[in-house]
Amino acid sequence: MRIPLSEIRIRDRYSPSFLPDLDPLVASLREVGQICDVLLREGEEGLEVVSGLKRLLALEAMGEEGIRARIVKGKEFSPSRAVRVAIAHNIPSGLNLVEKARSVEKLEREGVPREEIIKRWLPLMGFGPRMELFVRLRAISGFPDGIKTYIVQRGLTLSGVSPLLTFQRQELEALTPLLFALKPGENKLREILLSLRDLSLREGVEVEEIVSEVRRVVQDPERPPGERLETLRQWFKRRLHPHLDQVEKRLDELRRELDLPKGSLLPPPGFEGEHYRLTFSFTDKGDFLRWAKRIWKAAQKLEREGKDPFRELLGLG
Repeated sequence: MRIPLSEIRIRDRYSPSFLPDLDPLVASLREVGQICDVLLREGEEGLEVVSGLKRLLALEAMGEEGIRARIVKGKEFSPSRAVRVAIAHNIPSGLNLVEKARSVEKLEREGVPREEIIKRWLPLMGFGPRMELFVRLRAISGFPDGIKTYIVQRGLTLSGVSPLLTFQRQELEALTPLLFALKPGENKLREILLSLRDLSLREGVEVEEIVSEVRRVVQDPERPPGERLETLRQWFKRRLHPHLDQVEKRLDELRRELDLPKGSLLPPPGFEGEHYRLTFSFTDKGDFLRWAKRIWKAAQKLEREGKDPFRELLGLG
């Protein structure tokens, strides 16, 4: 049966699709046409798409006005059955994280028991049958569309997205432009979000206010995202650990006083501990000897001063 697209009233009730790539489907439809019918349900408000939403969108993008469909009666095909069919139909082609979250949300909304979702549907989507995962996916389904788009475009995992779960919706909305500007991967995203939350709690400042300040720090569009991201990391570091920043500057001054190359004099991690490291590389005997003389001159300078700047930096002098 061919149905005018204009008669299909509800499209997104059951489908988990989010940001689908329609280009391959459009190419296939242009080449061979529509092979499989979409499945429609007669609902109280009109025809509803059960499965085949991406085909419908692809045909619409091609300028088609109708679609081949099979229609089922609403009384014989309950919403809970419809959503089960819709999710099952999409799982074999693969679901991104947001689509998995939407699947969980739609299953629960249409009356599928929570126990069934956890024990049956989560494993089908590649997760363990755990309540914790169900709760996290339900939370992701409530994210603003901008954050969902970022998750899909960056291919983030559930673990990588977890730090976002501590933020309120309005905070996530404020964060969205920043994330698209910097494009952090999972590890850098986690670092930024933890720093942002720590700073908000420590200074009693709203997240949105900090984000506004941060955007001024990294607003230069001419600089590559990686460079702006590093600027932001250093900004958080100075703001969260002002004493550590001062100590690092003093160590850098000491390195210059001793005429040692940048990066050669390394403090204990976080300036916790007592062991510094001096590193250098050389290519031959002459290069090694030049290094040895440079270190010897630094040692003589330190000996003349008498004090121990290394222990002073660690608060031990």
